[in-house]
Amino acid sequence: MYLKIEDEKSKKIALNTKSINYENNINEYDAFRLLIKDVGYETINVLCEKAAETIVETGIVEKIENPQEIYSLITNDYKHPDFYPFLLEKAYELIHEGQKLGTRMDGKHNASSWISHCLIEGELMGEFASAIGLDPHTAMKLGFLHDIGRKKVHNFLHTVRGFEYLIEEGYINEAFCALTHSFIPIPKDGINKGNRCAIGDPAIDGFYINEKGEGVFEENAKTDDVKLFLDNYEYNSYDFILNLADLMAISEKVISPYDRVLNIYSKREPDPRNSNFFKISLINSFNRFLNILEGKNNYEPVNIIDMKSQEEIDLLLHTTSDSFMNYYLNNIKKENPIKKISLNK
Repeated sequence: MYLKIEDEKSKKIALNTKSINYENNINEYDAFRLLIKDVGYETINVLCEKAAETIVETGIVEKIENPQEIYSLITNDYKHPDFYPFLLEKAYELIHEGQKLGTRMDGKHNASSWISHCLIEGELMGEFASAIGLDPHTAMKLGFLHDIGRKKVHNFLHTVRGFEYLIEEGYINEAFCALTHSFIPIPKDGINKGNRCAIGDPAIDGFYINEKGEGVFEENAKTDDVKLFLDNYEYNSYDFILNLADLMAISEKVISPYDRVLNIYSKREPDPRNSNFFKISLINSFNRFLNILEGKNNYEPVNIIDMKSQEEIDLLLHTTSDSFMNYYLNNIKKENPIKKISLNK
């Protein structure tokens, strides 16, 4: 799929930005507010019902007669400083209890699932950031916002539609997470560049793997706006962990990267032109992150041209996934830093 940025202002910003600073005054609660803004009532009615049970006793509002009044407060951007922190706490309670935030169904899927995925990813981003000395609040908000384009579309165009939406809302810096999260950064000459190759969508025409094992394009290939953006933009540490968190977070919980790949491929057939390259890039990224976490500097990337078969790649992905998941559960998750940042400060 060719990814075209339709809005000219957004396109100009994307193609003229080389790097971004995500650490600014917009916090995770602002991001959560935007995440649930302007969604239909039945997309978050269960959340509204849960909030209505106890919100009066917190002093955030004086009187609530029914859950629709909670939805009305969201719609009208209620300004009490504890309102969105309270709603976020209730949303996490529902998700951790295995419940959905709403009752509306989009075909076979609950319409709130993409929001729950963003919240799970936000948790994981906070944990990853805390583990390597980044700001967990900044990381959490990026997890919340990365898939916001799914308010508009549920195909791969959600990347550019999310970017345009965040630009329109005035979240200029944060908008870049919508573009970067689906494209794994690959170090080259000391710079991390996202490769225009995604796990669950077909490669655009002209993409191939060269004799060095690099993902490249034919000289006269027709490329798209996201390819032009990725050629110019330098990934930072938040972009890096956002990609990895996105490959572990589903709408109910955190799962292993290997299981997440299977989850994605259960919904769509992998494109043989890019699936193995993406898996190798994923293996390298998780090994690279594990080295960072363990304080090592002996990371050696795997080259796709050294792999003998599909089965060998899948086995390596499985073992890498198991190693990383084991480290996560025993050294990151058990510290549970998210409890310090997802509720009232």
